[in-house]
Amino acid sequence: MKGNIGKLAVLVIITFIALFLLAACATTSPSPPHALRGQYVGAGQSTCIVAVCGFGADNVPNYASGPSGVWGTGPWSLSTNSHSVVIIFEPDGTGSVSEVIRGVTFNNTSPTVPWPSTGEATDTHKITYTVTPDGTLTIKDVPGTFTAKWISGAMKGQTLVLSGFTNIGHVSPDGNVVTFFDSGVHHTFVPPLYACPVPTEPKPEAAMVCTATFTVFKQHDKDHP
Repeated sequence: MKGNIGKLAVLVIITFIALFLLAACATTSPSPPHALRGQYVGAGQSTCIVAVCGFGADNVPNYASGPSGVWGTGPWSLSTNSHSVVIIFEPDGTGSVSEVIRGVTFNNTSPTVPWPSTGEATDTHKITYTVTPDGTLTIKDVPGTFTAKWISGAMKGQTLVLSGFTNIGHVSPDGNVVTFFDSGVHHTFVPPLYACPVPTEPKPEAAMVCTATFTVFKQHDKDHP
């Protein structure tokens, strides 16, 4: 009887130690929160305004209003777009984006495309990203890599290079879903595709601001489809 009691006491002690070690491991070595890795696919919508002569006070396009018959009708353009997006997140904080954009441009007083139109473009760019402990994700383009090519519509055959792209969003705790919304930061054209017709020196820089929302879902790890 005493032998059985002794064995039971040893078993209880061993079990207690094992539970303590498991608790310690769980406390000191948690799985990384909001881990991003691999390919994510999704879709969304955006509305963008292009200020051909740059933005002035309160984000109003320069010369969008002025003396009657002079600059009161432009130059600026407004578009609404749908996006099909593929994002690859590398574990080192870098990645890439590719997407197909279908847009409708209207209220367009730009001298480049002075009529309502529709069109389709593709874009690719390299990115860097950071994730905070609460799951807030910030994406920025790698300068010089954001290239959009129009494959149909009034701007067919033209290529845009943009700079200053910033997107923010939120990552689900399991890292499988990312919801984005645009930060409202000005994107500029490099070199300026839209030439401001106002005779000022130096010429204002053409810029674009978008409001956008889209969601992407993890498909697989990049190295393990």
